[in-house]
Amino acid sequence: MEPGVPFALLGTVQLLAVAAWLGLAGLAVAVRRPRSAGGTVLVVFAGLTLAAADVAAAVAFGTSSSDALMVVRAAGALLLAAGLLQGGLGRAPASLPTALPSVVVPLVARPGAAALAALATAGAAAAAWGRSGALPLLTGGLAAAAASAGLSAAVGSSDAIAAVVVVLRGLAALLVLAELVRFAQRSLLGKVVAAILAGVLAMAAAAVGVVGTVVVASYDDQAQQLVREAAADRIAAVNRVSDAARAFVPIAKPACTQGKCEPALQTFRSSDATSDFVIQLTRTGATRSLGGSAPLTPAERLGLVQDRSVRAVFAGSAAPDAQASRINEVPTAIVRLVGSPPGLAVIALAVDQPQAPQNAVVYGVRLDDSYAANDVAAGVYGLSFLVGGQVVASNLSPAERAVVQRIADEREVDSGLGADPAQ
Repeated sequence: MEPGVPFALLGTVQLLAVAAWLGLAGLAVAVRRPRSAGGTVLVVFAGLTLAAADVAAAVAFGTSSSDALMVVRAAGALLLAAGLLQGGLGRAPASLPTALPSVVVPLVARPGAAALAALATAGAAAAAWGRSGALPLLTGGLAAAAASAGLSAAVGSSDAIAAVVVVLRGLAALLVLAELVRFAQRSLLGKVVAAILAGVLAMAAAAVGVVGTVVVASYDDQAQQLVREAAADRIAAVNRVSDAARAFVPIAKPACTQGKCEPALQTFRSSDATSDFVIQLTRTGATRSLGGSAPLTPAERLGLVQDRSVRAVFAGSAAPDAQASRINEVPTAIVRLVGSPPGLAVIALAVDQPQAPQNAVVYGVRLDDSYAANDVAAGVYGLSFLVGGQVVASNLSPAERAVVQRIADEREVDSGLGADPAQ
């Protein structure tokens, strides 16, 4: 005898369920907290999908089982998980929490290609379902594959969406294999072959899960070590620029104040691509540009006067950070240049007197696109500088630069090089 439930209980539960799922979809649209547009869309579709499954279950009188409804619920739940991880109801986590090493494979596609694959796979699912429901598991597998293809356009750099895409592909494969097993039950030979294949697949999956994880973890450790070494080399290169500026500013001070700035700069510059500047500052905040291939704008000069490191020099106190330390009474610092967009520069200051200085000559080198383009490892590693979370200099192409900016936005990266967070 087929199982039955009281109508009153069923009606109440289904009404509550439909209201809950629709309410969740409405909440995703109405929430005012910081949220992701892609995550909101996924949560809305998940709510509508799960509500539709409960409506279909409530009106399908006389039917005691439906694999298709379970597949729809699974798809809705996966969409909901992806939407929540993406930040559909609030700020998403920086990345998918996982202790397993990750790899990058081609999971992302442009919207057109993703839509084409999703529609074609959905057509195949409809064709499988059109056989009077004779292939329910195959239909569910193709539907999961269609959802995976459609989500590939929304992956971007999100670990969460990428994981959902892979899980959907795995669900599709399991359902298709389950359909094959169902067919194999019709003959003894089919059962034997299915059992052998199941054993082979189980051993292969175990090998991939254990050995593959060890190999990928080792590769990931080596790759991270290389990146750390490359980052340390780039920071060391910036420090060398700081040391060179410290050595040159005592020469620039008399030369530039006597109108001989350009000859001195031409002698000192390592290449014509160096974007440098020389200005004179006073304790009262007055500024005067003395030369350089990339002079500061009035706004940048005003911002430099107010910089914490510069004010510390005129106050006669120790510089506030490690980069702006006094060595032989020639302070150096990495400073933010005010503007739109902002900039970054390495500066060195030569004061008129050790105690209570009244003016100083500042020599600086901009860390701009020209500097990044001349990086010694430009053909191997990309180099980008961020100020206030914005990429202000890079040796990458515009498309790659946009990817770095998107990653910085998602990871909430602000600045590096030990810069003062208050700046």
